[in-house]
Amino acid sequence: MSLYDRLFARVYDRSMAGSEEAGPTEKRVALLAAATGRVLELGAGTGLNVVHYPPAVRELVLTEPDEPMLRRLAPRVAASRPRASTICAPAEQLPFEAGSFDTVVSTLTPIWRRIGRGCHPNRATAAAIEAAGLELDDLQRGRFPQAPRFVEPLAMGAAVKPG
Repeated sequence: MSLYDRLFARVYDRSMAGSEEAGPTEKRVALLAAATGRVLELGAGTGLNVVHYPPAVRELVLTEPDEPMLRRLAPRVAASRPRASTICAPAEQLPFEAGSFDTVVSTLTPIWRRIGRGCHPNRATAAAIEAAGLELDDLQRGRFPQAPRFVEPLAMGAAVKPG
């Protein structure tokens, strides 16, 4: 793990504070309100979502591929969801059976790959979700508020099993 890894994790929350105050927090609360059952969060970062999961979530598993971010995630989890579990794993190498979660969440991947320690916010996320056989529900596109131009694009919605 490099100095950059540790520095990025240390400044992440502070650097995104203005954007968070401009609206993403309330959007995140609304999105997470629909989470139920066994929930998997991909790229949990420093854990800004953790306090917003509703009581309908019976099990919460948070993944984060970056160890310094995972270390910042742990205290938030311990303080607000002590029964949740964390795992250091990228989304491409999850140690779970396909279909073993009721809800999968992925938010806050706001900085392009080079700066963001492997985040891919400029990928064709909607196309990848549809290619996986899921349907997009209420997809909203835009720009991350009060953030630098490279923190784009913003896509928010829900992917659901057809039927």
